[in-house]
Amino acid sequence: MTKPPVFYNTNFTRYILGQLFAFPSAWIYGSALMWVTLQITNSPLLLGIMGMCSSLPYLVLAPITGSMAERYDRRKLTLLTNVINLVQSSLLALLAFAGLVNYPILVIFALINGVAGAIQEPARLAFLLDMVGPEHLIQASALGSVTFNIARILGPIIAGILLTIHSGYCFALAALFTIPSIAMFAIIDVKSTKIEPRGSMLVQFVEGARYISGQKIPFLILFTIVLASTFGYGITILSSAIASEVLKLGSIGYGLLQSSVGVGALTGALVISMTKSRQGIMAKFRTSSIMQAVMGLALAAVLLLYPIIWLAIPLYAIFGYMMVNQNVLAISILPMVTQEGYIGRVMGFYSFAVSGIMPFGNLVAGGLTQLLTIPIGLLVSYAILVIPTFAICVSPKALNRDPFQNKIQP
Repeated sequence: MTKPPVFYNTNFTRYILGQLFAFPSAWIYGSALMWVTLQITNSPLLLGIMGMCSSLPYLVLAPITGSMAERYDRRKLTLLTNVINLVQSSLLALLAFAGLVNYPILVIFALINGVAGAIQEPARLAFLLDMVGPEHLIQASALGSVTFNIARILGPIIAGILLTIHSGYCFALAALFTIPSIAMFAIIDVKSTKIEPRGSMLVQFVEGARYISGQKIPFLILFTIVLASTFGYGITILSSAIASEVLKLGSIGYGLLQSSVGVGALTGALVISMTKSRQGIMAKFRTSSIMQAVMGLALAAVLLLYPIIWLAIPLYAIFGYMMVNQNVLAISILPMVTQEGYIGRVMGFYSFAVSGIMPFGNLVAGGLTQLLTIPIGLLVSYAILVIPTFAICVSPKALNRDPFQNKIQP
């Protein structure tokens, strides 16, 4: 089997090898953090606050930290945040083994982890373009998503096994997995693009916001992602409630639902990684955005009319497939249609649109289903999503042109 052309790039190979350890580290750490929180507090409310603490830095910082990805070396920023993750995982492991972990300590570590992620994500996504260039960016983004979704499947399983012994082993393994990632980033030999700063990062943030508002394609892609983050992830956010209350399943059925999303997402990432041409990727983004909303609507209808797991599982898998397509294509298109000097800030706004908006999506999903029942709440949520998404993606005046015809030269 011929390997993807992007793997002939030595620096990208080092990058992906590092991510094969970094992503499982993140999933093991996050899974253990939430489990330990629940064990200590026995409070769903405090568990929700913990999740909010992990996401809050993205909401507050991501648009601003995008400026850091233009002012400073992107490889070094990513390397620095990996070192921060190594230190915090190691400290939390020591505290866990010493029996000194409590809820305030976990909140502090969740905030630190969120800040590191808010700094790293725009820098790492922009750094991909520095490494592989626009001709291989789609493959590189997709292969990054492959490693992420493999970790999404395996990380929680590993954490679950180790948690039966002691939570400290989870945090220790998360720290251990960070070391190869640091080593790989340390030997990547790519000079990342930097710009001379004009004013403070706050000034650059305002400039970035003005730039995006004046550029149709980046603005509409980001707006589509914001819509999906707000109204489109209800079936994943509420999968435990869907399994137990609607489908009347136990933990095994819940695991099947979760795994089906992961399998669909992994399949989608693998398919995109085999894409050889950059032509037509805007059409694929439009299709995946519409189909993600339609699959959510279809699943909500199934849960209302025919709540059977064997009908739900394939819809969950297709949803995962479309979800990954939408996000991988977004992070591939955005750097290509963005003027040099704004790429870091645009990717910062992308991080904000995904991770920063997610807590509001959690509230929307929980509020609607609490008010209207789970199936009807999901129907309303996806109906709200599908109308503007369809309008943006189908309108001849919206996302209708090949991004390579719109690439703005510096």
